[in-house]
Amino acid sequence: MGSAFGFGGLIANLVIIFVVLLILYRIVKLAVNRSEIKEDITKLRAEVKNLHTKINNLEKSDL
Repeated sequence: MGSAFGFGGLIANLVIIFVVLLILYRIVKLAVNRSEIKEDITKLRAEVKNLHTKINNLEKSDL
């Protein structure tokens, strides 16, 4: 009986380790996604600033 209990405990530990690794993977993936989103936002801000500059230049040339 002792060996069967030990084997069950081993399986339980492996399941717990698997779940912890899965959670860590999700956290790291989320962090990477957040950094990519931040990069995209900074690129969009630069584009918007560039568009504002072009619009201002067009308005000045019209006057």
